[in-house]
Amino acid sequence: MELVNNLCGRVTTVFWVDVCVTQSAWVTSPNKCNNVAHVFYQLLDNDADGTPDDPMVLARMAENGYLLWVPAKEEEAEDEPHIPGVGWSQMTGLFEAAPNSSDVPSNRGADSADRSTWKAATGATSGATVKEILHLITTAASLVYPDKWAPQ
Repeated sequence: MELVNNLCGRVTTVFWVDVCVTQSAWVTSPNKCNNVAHVFYQLLDNDADGTPDDPMVLARMAENGYLLWVPAKEEEAEDEPHIPGVGWSQMTGLFEAAPNSSDVPSNRGADSADRSTWKAATGATSGATVKEILHLITTAASLVYPDKWAPQ
């Protein structure tokens, strides 16, 4: 963890998995950086009960040094650092983050409690944060549940 702290501008953990935010990302938009961490948390604890929904997938990530790396710009993304002890990393840049995106039904004019309104509601931009974080989670899931998640 000490080396991660030295290479990253800011570091937090989401259920024991490190999130490395570059200094330029933090300076560019603390709001987007926080959004990335919140999305990660929500994907691991979808029912928001404070407990990860799949402890085995989380354990795989935490025990094997998984890291979510958050650079500010595409140019910075090309220089992803090699950090000893990191078993697997996934980049999700601020350039592809869209807080209040159309991924949330109410942000595009739908009623969050009424799924029948979701399909017709359009608008707002969509980011890639959810997709990129799911790559990190499904990589672990493919090792924990190879029959369900591993490529065939």
